[in-house]
Amino acid sequence: MKRAGFTLAETVVALALFSAAAVVFCQAALNARMALRRPDDDAQYQAHVHTIQNEVLRLTDRNAVEAGGEMSLPLRVRKAQLDAGVAAPERVVARWTATVLPTPLLDLHQITLTITFLQAEVTAEAHERVFNVYRPNWYDPDDRDTLRVAKQQEWDRNRENQP
Repeated sequence: MKRAGFTLAETVVALALFSAAAVVFCQAALNARMALRRPDDDAQYQAHVHTIQNEVLRLTDRNAVEAGGEMSLPLRVRKAQLDAGVAAPERVVARWTATVLPTPLLDLHQITLTITFLQAEVTAEAHERVFNVYRPNWYDPDDRDTLRVAKQQEWDRNRENQP
């Protein structure tokens, strides 16, 4: 006599398959959610990097630039976090260091700015920007005169060598 229904083994196999599919779909949903959220975070950090770069450009003293610094920047909180009652930090701390190097052009310096963000005592990856600034007052006057004479001699040599 045949009974209608499934055996215990068939039911266990079906539940195992369903569970595996549920895990895969949940992981895909979480990955999609994080992918949607990441551009906002990247845009916010890029805005902070831009703010710090502007602050460095405002500094006129080379020693102050090379000493680096620390800034406390506002952290945007998402509406979903507020609705869920998640306590998000209100500020993020950014530590920056700068390396100033001379360039072949007189009075033009290359700054390598390295910024590290600290949020809730967790260090994020470092962001690095390289840009040039025109700062004639960053040279020692004697060094500047020596460089100017050397550049003038180089200019004269190049002019003499031209046909």
